[in-house]
Amino acid sequence: MEEKNNNVETGGKMKTFRNHLAEEVFYWYIIKGNTEKGKVAHVGTERQLKLKIRKPTFPDGHVLLKSRKDLKIGDKWKGSMGVSEEVEIDESTKEYAKSLEKIANDRALKMLTKSERENLQKIADLLAKEVK
Repeated sequence: MEEKNNNVETGGKMKTFRNHLAEEVFYWYIIKGNTEKGKVAHVGTERQLKLKIRKPTFPDGHVLLKSRKDLKIGDKWKGSMGVSEEVEIDESTKEYAKSLEKIANDRALKMLTKSERENLQKIADLLAKEVK
């Protein structure tokens, strides 16, 4: 019985497997700007970039896109270069960021002594009176 070799052959922008159909190759980017004009900020796999852009600490003004063109960080992006895969950051992500910040603040307060916490509370009360 003859053994078949299913090695991957890459030619151009298509992956072909012996005895299988060709598969299109897409490159994934996070663009600083919008889908029409911007600069490549991050390059990676779809999974890596989706995880990165959905983090609550990731700044606004970035778009997740895919393209057949092989670009590098810092390259300029034009709208004609790719297919839009924009990821919206919803309200639940923002609320999650707030809850993480609150947890971090609570941990920091737990590390303080009782007298330090009382002093901070007095300062907060004074600042609140000044604001009113």
